[in-house]
Amino acid sequence: MNSRTRTLIYGGSIRTQSPGYPTVAAMVTEGDRIIGIGDLEDMQDLAGKQAAKIDVRGATVMPGLIDTHRHLLHFSVLGAPLVPLFGVQSHAEIVERIRERARQVPPGEWILTTPVGHGDDDYFAREPDRYKSLVEGVLPDRKVLDEATPDHPVAILAFPPVIPNTAAFNSMALAKVGLNRDTPARVSNVWIEKDAEGEPTGLIRGSVNFYYAEDSFNDTIWQQVPTIQAVGALDAVKAGIAQAAMYGVTTILENHMLMPEQVELYRALRQSNELNLRVMAAMELDDFGFATSKPRSEPEIVELLEHAKANLDFEDEFFRFSGVSVMWDGVCNPGWMMMSQAYPGPYGELTKGHYQTSPEKIRLAMDYCLEHDVPLNSCAMGDKAIEENLEMAEADADKAKKAPNGWVLVHGFFLRPELINRYAALNYNYTTTMTAVWGKGDLYARRFGEACLDHLCPLRNVFDSGMDVGGGTDWAPRNLWKHVEISLTHEFFESGKSNLGARQKISRDEALSMFTDSAAKVMGWAEIGSLQAGNYADYVVLDRDPGTCPIEDLAGTKVMRTVLAGNIAYDSGEIA
Repeated sequence: MNSRTRTLIYGGSIRTQSPGYPTVAAMVTEGDRIIGIGDLEDMQDLAGKQAAKIDVRGATVMPGLIDTHRHLLHFSVLGAPLVPLFGVQSHAEIVERIRERARQVPPGEWILTTPVGHGDDDYFAREPDRYKSLVEGVLPDRKVLDEATPDHPVAILAFPPVIPNTAAFNSMALAKVGLNRDTPARVSNVWIEKDAEGEPTGLIRGSVNFYYAEDSFNDTIWQQVPTIQAVGALDAVKAGIAQAAMYGVTTILENHMLMPEQVELYRALRQSNELNLRVMAAMELDDFGFATSKPRSEPEIVELLEHAKANLDFEDEFFRFSGVSVMWDGVCNPGWMMMSQAYPGPYGELTKGHYQTSPEKIRLAMDYCLEHDVPLNSCAMGDKAIEENLEMAEADADKAKKAPNGWVLVHGFFLRPELINRYAALNYNYTTTMTAVWGKGDLYARRFGEACLDHLCPLRNVFDSGMDVGGGTDWAPRNLWKHVEISLTHEFFESGKSNLGARQKISRDEALSMFTDSAAKVMGWAEIGSLQAGNYADYVVLDRDPGTCPIEDLAGTKVMRTVLAGNIAYDSGEIA
């Protein structure tokens, strides 16, 4: 797969992300490995006269990026069948895009679209701001969508996590899901808009997302819509991998919401030598979130745990399987996040959130993983869930007379210093996402009160505890460089405010380490995350130095080349 020719990379600044964060002038690779870094003269000698030479002409070289919460498979497979509506400006454009798809598929086949908007920002925008790009200011109703095709059921999806939200159906789709003039105008937290004659207009509002909506009536609607399609899944994942390479991502941690069959998609790509990305994956303990989810019984949980133990793999060069994940609580938008104080949900009702996975199942997983040395990822978001997870882990460790090995606290959005130190004492590491700040900071302030922001994503406290920290994109922005920027600014997209304080403030080196060397340590993957002799030749060539450029320019960082195991995974054509 790799040429054994030695290659000298020089002509710019090489940020190694190795201990002390030194910057060097040159690097030599051979095949899939780095064999030397240092000053140019020494590296020229090491490379030899026959070496290939790459002059990066003033660009910056650094390790390939590690995204510890990318959901690459989910977004790739869910998004591949959808008609893209991001960027449309009118109903006419929507009709034309759907009409074009209708020409390509047989009559009667569902046509599903993305939401309307501009992508990243609109994942979190509140209504009516979600449709401000449309000249009409609202989604098209069934009559407009019927103009695109009367012969296919059509749905404009509402993506999580925003609630309330809006979805739109054409006439055939309304009939398919059973919404008609006899359906009440409101069922549970779903509102069915009707015209003057009492007929549904095609617009439904409220808890209408096809996952993470927590509404039984809404689930009955989406159970009849093929939102999750396995057709072309491998090709969709390969396309997602190619997109990740454009951002400089060479490794991902998929530690949340993966079902066994989804883990097998990655394994299949690895076995066919088509996995052009390093992946570490873990299986979710229970099945939840989607309209079609079916919670597992206790025997099924035990079977999954035994399957996870039997399939642990920390040696493969590209695909590793790292155990089990549990999700304590859910997202704040529908009112699931477990907080110690009651807060208003999306419709004004007071809630303290609730368990996404039952404590009994979590206890079963924790006991098993501790006894059998299986790594466990605990996704806990609200302060109550964070504390309960910690107390359970401490009690188990005390009972078993051993500390967890390779366990990770995922998200942990609201962490007080004393809890951070207790997690560190248990050898936990930490992954989080700046999506919580950028996309939801204003939401948290409205729901929990401004005081909560003092403990939102306290990166300074976590780094000071000695825990390794990995950053991930999660929902959005998909541009990982924007996450580096937000880790330094803690800016909220909606208001432009920031919660950057003493608990949050980290250095530029630490911000970059969340996506390189520190992230690699979270994963226990020793040969990635830094440019050192013996490590894999995974690196990116950038149009600017993310360690010194103005903070406001970080999100615009352009990846000129991404190299994985010595092979070019992405190239902009700007390097000879």
